[in-house]
Amino acid sequence: HQDRRLCDIALEKGKSIIICLNKIDLMQDVMQDPVRKREWLLDLRASIPWLGFCEMLTISAKKGSYLKNFRTSLRKTILIRKEKVGTSKLNKVISELLERHPVILQKSKGARFKVKYASMLKSSPPTFLLFANKSKGIPETYRRYLKNGIRTEFNFINTPVHIIFRTTADIEKRLKKSMS
Repeated sequence: HQDRRLCDIALEKGKSIIICLNKIDLMQDVMQDPVRKREWLLDLRASIPWLGFCEMLTISAKKGSYLKNFRTSLRKTILIRKEKVGTSKLNKVISELLERHPVILQKSKGARFKVKYASMLKSSPPTFLLFANKSKGIPETYRRYLKNGIRTEFNFINTPVHIIFRTTADIEKRLKKSMS
């Protein structure tokens, strides 16, 4: 549970995570059989589904084995964090996600959640702004669905995806506050 909490804090702060499983040299019997190794890694991945977008690498610091895989993953993650997503492609992906699984918002008198416009605010970590009909009452499961859909479509592995929801009324309130 401590490792999970540390990973949660890192993700909240926008840090990328690569899971390195050290001391793999102690499991020679499992690691030398490709089928058993794959099954072992799949079982481990099933036990931590909340980090399904992170790579799991087996390493041995003592023997220095598999460290090349870690360096490759690190380079790839740095490049992914710097990627920009075009607005038109993002809007297309968001509309496809919304059509695939529409949601009725709580306390909205049966109104469906709609996104008028989406834009990437920044990279490192990828942060997206969605102008929607509602910014409150969006179920956490639906927020996760949108994040995972964006992550899958744009191949954001090892890095968190942040989404900010705004309405026109939210922006007007912010402008009034800044004017006074």
